[in-house]
Amino acid sequence: MVKQSCSSFHLSPNTKEGGDIMKNFLPLIEQAKKGDEQAMELLLKDFKPLLIKEASRQGYLDEDCFQNLTETFIKIVRNFDPEKYLG
Repeated sequence: MVKQSCSSFHLSPNTKEGGDIMKNFLPLIEQAKKGDEQAMELLLKDFKPLLIKEASRQGYLDEDCFQNLTETFIKIVRNFDPEKYLG
């Protein structure tokens, strides 16, 4: 059986829905970027259902994929530039 690569997820802040969602999370993102572990944990908790959904596209939870997506999410939060996306 050939294992398919881990899927990626995308929430576009350039859409009205994506922009509104990102504005709601902006204070937590800013805190997490400054090293606030509790803020990062809250973001991970809020986005965990999406990460699980994306890691389960093969019909089962791919733990490696989930871990990869979680690590990628953390990197994205740490490097997020609100000016770039929210103008």
